[in-house]
Amino acid sequence: MDNSTSQVPFFSVIIPTRNRPILFKRALESAINQTFDNIEIIIVNDGSDDKSMKMYREIESGCQANVRFYNLIHRPKGHGSSYSRNYGAQVSNGQYLCFLDDDDLWIDNEHLSTAHESIKSHTEIVDAYYTNQKAYDPNGQESSNCIWLEDLISRFEDTKQDNLGNTVLDVTHLTKSNGFSHLNCSIIRKEFFEKIGGMDEDIRYESDRDLYLRTIDLAQGIILFSPRFIARHNIPNAKKKDNVSTASSDIERFIYQLRMYNKGLIFSKTSNVRDVCIRNKMYILKKMTEELYRNKDYEKSASFSRQALGVRFSLKWFLFSLYLSGLTLIYKVKNPTSE
Repeated sequence: MDNSTSQVPFFSVIIPTRNRPILFKRALESAINQTFDNIEIIIVNDGSDDKSMKMYREIESGCQANVRFYNLIHRPKGHGSSYSRNYGAQVSNGQYLCFLDDDDLWIDNEHLSTAHESIKSHTEIVDAYYTNQKAYDPNGQESSNCIWLEDLISRFEDTKQDNLGNTVLDVTHLTKSNGFSHLNCSIIRKEFFEKIGGMDEDIRYESDRDLYLRTIDLAQGIILFSPRFIARHNIPNAKKKDNVSTASSDIERFIYQLRMYNKGLIFSKTSNVRDVCIRNKMYILKKMTEELYRNKDYEKSASFSRQALGVRFSLKWFLFSLYLSGLTLIYKVKNPTSE
């Protein structure tokens, strides 16, 4: 095992945080408790308020030298987690980048030791190493939904594994999953992360899915998948606005997702990723249509319904689009001065 006296850390653990020092402390402790010691932990504080900063400074004062804090200037909505992660990657020294959300935690203290052993056991360059995590709702109940790469465990039971239980998978395998790898469970080679442009700072919702799609699309080294559940993800409370998943409206989130899938359709190199983008773009356009319909914005709803129809035709959706167009005409007749 590498040790802490090495000049270059093998892993750089990046934790972005903002105004959540109590939750952050748990996440940080789960990184510090890793048995693998050749790591650096980089905290990027995205302009927290004065009250929170006082608590962050107290936490920082008790940390060892391999934990470094970087404080960004305050902005009303922050710079965004993607910017913070890119900033952390830029100042990092590790060969591989690990990410951890400040409201989640690693539950497997051997996670990085196992990842290091897995990566070093292969003679080929490993561009990415993925694992799994368990999700819990605000009441502490474990979710039974397939959100990330849980379904890969059953899909590739016959795929050859190495002596550590890892499977080498490519874009064909990974796009058969209904999910993607959350950043808590993603380790990416720093040089490769930089080559593909890091996180998209214009996406403030599901930026991790965007990175995942670009990673599996452009990886030239191998991708390792371990079925181990190494993290606990706390599903955000929809009533609170302290998380990127809850701070934006549904419409705003749909816009971010559409940007991601349009990028994939234009720039992806593999047909597998393009197929994923087509399927998911149609789904988001339909969700956008339904949301606008609920808000009785019939004209815009009809417009997005036609866009979804253009991505992939179905008779049922065609009839619904005609219905929305009819509602739009009726509304305009009844409200001739509304425009």
